[in-house]
Amino acid sequence: MNNAIADCYLEQMKTRNLSERELKEAIYASIRSDNTMLLEACMGKLPTDEGYWGEDRYPTYFAIREMASSKIIRILVENGYKLPYHPDILPWNGSPEDSINLIMKDNGADKEKAITYFVYSVCYYLEVMKTSYSGFRVPFNMETEDIYKPCFFSYLDNWLSEFAVFLENESVNYNYNGKDIDLLIAKIAQYQELTGALKTFINSPLFDKENVGWYLRIAVLSDNEDGFDILAEIADENDFKEIKHYPKHNMSLLNKLFERNILIPGTDEAYEAFEGFFSFMEKVDEEEEDILKAIMHPSYGDKRDEFGRTILIRAIKNRHFEPYLYPVLVTSPMELNARDNEGRTALYYLARTEYPECLEILTRMGAIPFCIDAEGNNVLHILLGGDWKITLDDIVYDMGYLPKELITMKNAEGKTPLDILRDRLYESKSE
Repeated sequence: MNNAIADCYLEQMKTRNLSERELKEAIYASIRSDNTMLLEACMGKLPTDEGYWGEDRYPTYFAIREMASSKIIRILVENGYKLPYHPDILPWNGSPEDSINLIMKDNGADKEKAITYFVYSVCYYLEVMKTSYSGFRVPFNMETEDIYKPCFFSYLDNWLSEFAVFLENESVNYNYNGKDIDLLIAKIAQYQELTGALKTFINSPLFDKENVGWYLRIAVLSDNEDGFDILAEIADENDFKEIKHYPKHNMSLLNKLFERNILIPGTDEAYEAFEGFFSFMEKVDEEEEDILKAIMHPSYGDKRDEFGRTILIRAIKNRHFEPYLYPVLVTSPMELNARDNEGRTALYYLARTEYPECLEILTRMGAIPFCIDAEGNNVLHILLGGDWKITLDDIVYDMGYLPKELITMKNAEGKTPLDILRDRLYESKSE
């Protein structure tokens, strides 16, 4: 259809002058259909000022978002249209050399500077693909169910392999900053889908074997099992010592670490990796349950951080940790009632979360609700005095398993849990 629209505009331009609106639409149609004849016919008839077009509709920005060919973008650049100043927006539909030449034409940079800028831009793009979204036609953060994901990654893998060959050939004439190339390889090591590019860089003289440990660490943290296998073939014993993290989801990769005696549960190094897993993961739920069970060790129940908190308390404070997994972290009944430096137990912290119904999990495991903090508050004081919205049904449900004696216990101020609730209701009413 785009081809038909472009042909229609070409025919009309033979008999009349197109309006400003029609010329804009003709340019967009030429980009969509890769019609260089129509695009060249339109050039020079409209201002090239970005403010005239508006940033989101600026022709070169539009062309890159539509993954137009390099020849289309080259025509725009040669006619005064600037490349968008976004490191994540790159002209992918063309060879690396085409892209470098476009950058040189756009800002007048010499080739060495253009290559340096482009390496940085590719690094930025690969990182953004892992962490965020974009208006780019192919979203950076692609979900598993995206049907075009395999096609795009296959293209990107070949493109990056070609980029490695290009950089190697150009290194005869230019001295690259080795750290930039190292960073690019590290970004590639994040992706299971880019193992072809990883192999090409490994076989290139640009590859620094001193960084193998770093790349191994990134591959493990990114669940890149294929990348780990490739790097493991060229790694030595010291390289494996660089692995400081567990995989996020990949149980097969975790077993490969265990087979190599890497981060065996119970060791100090393994505990540090375990801390990072449950403290800083964006989520810990059923997808990570098998990993969590495999890396947990009974000795961890005795561990405390600088605030005296157990791993159970720290998991409760991590709002991304699913409460139904708390039992995995409990190594003994004593741990359920362990106090931190402020005299607070796991139940205290759980009562302060937005999921007070989860108190039942630990209570039925043996957590004692009568434990009080430094202010004399029991778990019911905390539960009824929280900032969250609690309903009568919530209270009735919680009192179904909590001891009734909690209701009459007074804190250091002489207030019972019901006094706390009453004060809270009065404050809410006055507001």
